[in-house]
Amino acid sequence: MNQAVFEGHKTYRVRGVGLAAVVAVGVAALTVVAVAALFWAATISIDATGELDTAFSLERTALLADVGFSLAQIAALVLTIVWLWRARKNLDAFPDTTPFLSAGWAIGGWFFPLANLFVPGRMMANVARQSSRDRSVTAAAITWWFSLVISMFLRQLASVMSGDTTATLPDYYRNLAVAETVAAVAGVIAAATFAFAVIRISAAQDERIHRGWYEEQHRLLQASTPPATPTTSTDSVYAPGGASPTPAQGSPGAPMADPADGPAVLSTAGDSPHAPGGGAAADSARASRGADAVG
Repeated sequence: MNQAVFEGHKTYRVRGVGLAAVVAVGVAALTVVAVAALFWAATISIDATGELDTAFSLERTALLADVGFSLAQIAALVLTIVWLWRARKNLDAFPDTTPFLSAGWAIGGWFFPLANLFVPGRMMANVARQSSRDRSVTAAAITWWFSLVISMFLRQLASVMSGDTTATLPDYYRNLAVAETVAAVAGVIAAATFAFAVIRISAAQDERIHRGWYEEQHRLLQASTPPATPTTSTDSVYAPGGASPTPAQGSPGAPMADPADGPAVLSTAGDSPHAPGGGAAADSARASRGADAVG
């Protein structure tokens, strides 16, 4: 099995911040849908009744929804940058990966003119390709970026159209409704593909990080366990050339005493020549027993 993570490289969890980014992007997409719906309601109101008060009220509500979009967009941008930076840094710790640009471009690529038209999308596609073998994840990352660029362009176009004073009021609301609707469709596609790509990439990277943690624990366990050394005894009957142990006399398997050697005599302290007076007393006692036997 190939090594999951380079030993000693720092990795980052991406699932939690990825889910937060998905939620923020989804909220931003829903606000664009709400803005488009409000402008269509204003258009229908003018065409049906000709009353301007209702149309103006709906337009004010659309402007409040647009403020909500801006807040959600800021949150989505921050969370997406954090997620993309972590996911890109993880590629440095994964063997057999070829990252695109350095991790710093996951931040700067959003703010440099012209570079912000392709760097974030290219980096997202590269992270998807290097993290997951599923080609649909890479396709989703590419689709997300193109849809996002189209949606943002159409929203800028709607902002320019809102300052047009030459169009009639019904045409004004209708043009805004059309531009916001196309932007909303592109935004929903971007949000859906972003969610798919981020969730799949996060799952793949977290699984690899988890596997790398187990590999590290296994290496530490092997390093802390000394190798077992086999021990042999030279007195073992199974050891080559070893001496066979001699069983004690009287135990099963012990050699029998030879009768020619005479009866076995148990020495006592009194028979020991080293005991005080032991030698002379023993000789006198034997001489007395011999005299009694002759008599």
